[in-house]
Amino acid sequence: MRRAPSPSPTVLVHRHDWHRTFVVRGSVLPRILFRLAVFTAVAAAETFANVRGLIPFELPWSVTAVMGSAVGLLLAFRTNSGYERFWEARTAWGAIVNRTRNLARQAHALFDAETTREVILLTLAFTHGAKHHFARSESTPEVEALLGTERTRELHLAPGMPQRALLALSTLFARARREGTIDSIDQQRLEADVAVLIDQFGICQRIRSTPLPAAYVIQLRTALSFLLVSVPLAVGANFGWFAPFLVFVIAYVFLGMEQIGTELEDPFERTRNDVNLEAISGTIQDDLLALCDMPSDMGKLRDARQAS
Repeated sequence: MRRAPSPSPTVLVHRHDWHRTFVVRGSVLPRILFRLAVFTAVAAAETFANVRGLIPFELPWSVTAVMGSAVGLLLAFRTNSGYERFWEARTAWGAIVNRTRNLARQAHALFDAETTREVILLTLAFTHGAKHHFARSESTPEVEALLGTERTRELHLAPGMPQRALLALSTLFARARREGTIDSIDQQRLEADVAVLIDQFGICQRIRSTPLPAAYVIQLRTALSFLLVSVPLAVGANFGWFAPFLVFVIAYVFLGMEQIGTELEDPFERTRNDVNLEAISGTIQDDLLALCDMPSDMGKLRDARQAS
């Protein structure tokens, strides 16, 4: 089974930390460096041709300015759309955090220790199963450490561990209602939390499975390429050999914004700029096990997380 890639530590930049303005770690510069080099090299070639008089015309600056304005609008839409997807995914996982805590709290108040433990384990199976599902990983070592190999294999059956775990929770609540452990109102409250977990899981699935239309991305990148290639033809007479440097600066800004939009479009790729599912699921895990005083299970999960 393919193991999920280890998430990179989140780089937190305080709003007043100007000394981090030019750091490379956590920025998009490494991902755009090749494209920066290509467009700068093209600009240098165009500038050389201009200086030698090999290009018999000069592009009006107004044409490049209009094209730059259009590309800027497209980039703003791209970045805003990506951030909306990122924030919607983070909001969904915030709701998952709250609802899993609520399930654990209600289980602790309504059930005996054995049933409460079962509720906690199934809730954690949903959490870790969802994390690995969006990370496109088939292995769930945390769940196997808690539930054993056989039960983990059963939860991996279609439609997948997150939904199987929630189905098992609903079955457990229905059985408790039939046995008289809880009443219908308690069951409705528990099922309301399960329903929210299903809804938030579905929201995250929609975000991951519905990227921006390919035609929009292609159009944006084509227009951006035309813009960067045209700049030396418009400013070559005035800037001379400084034109490649100008293209480098413009390309850094525009390519960087385009790359940010690309990374935010899928907030589950486990890059530095994505939703940190590892940290969120770890918070849920620690809170739930601590709430119900399950230190032995906390030890198992720590070992599983280190192994993964």
